[in-house]
Amino acid sequence: MENVKSEISKHNHQILRHSQNIENTVTSGNCNCKVKTSCPLQGNCLTKNIIYKAEVSTSNENDVKEYIGMTATTFKERYRNHKTSINNKHYTSETELSKYVWKQKNSGKTVSIKWSILRHAAPRKPGSRRCNLCLTEKLCILRADQEKTLNKRTELFSKCCHRNKFNAGNFNYPTNNCKTKRARKKLGKRMKIVDE
Repeated sequence: MENVKSEISKHNHQILRHSQNIENTVTSGNCNCKVKTSCPLQGNCLTKNIIYKAEVSTSNENDVKEYIGMTATTFKERYRNHKTSINNKHYTSETELSKYVWKQKNSGKTVSIKWSILRHAAPRKPGSRRCNLCLTEKLCILRADQEKTLNKRTELFSKCCHRNKFNAGNFNYPTNNCKTKRARKKLGKRMKIVDE
């Protein structure tokens, strides 16, 4: 009879393999845009786990700037965030891309952006010590032409934004269970006593 550790590791391996297969089918890339010709990523806007590049060109200059970013969700969700920061002045300082676009708009220039996929990479998995998605983005920023890029060098030293996803403190406990509610109240009272 095999020991318990090997049984658990087999089970975990099966579940992780199954979830990777599901991710691979979703990340193959497709589009749900109503007008297929207006898709920002040429029919691949539902692609996940990518490093993308935005080429920003202005009407008055031949100078083209590049912004490199990443997303673990679909590109379409990230694109909506970029569109919000580019169209609403309230979110000007959201990203380096939006700062540059608003600087050009304020000087009276029209801006056009072309989006493309640079690389595919896997995000951080439970139990892993590194995030290939974040590391690949940093590598692409390092290899980019420093005269053209909008990314700051300080982005290379930032922590992985996916690492807190698997912390036990971020786990959402079910709230409909009476025992759970009582336990959370007790924990809250203890925290208040400790804070005081």
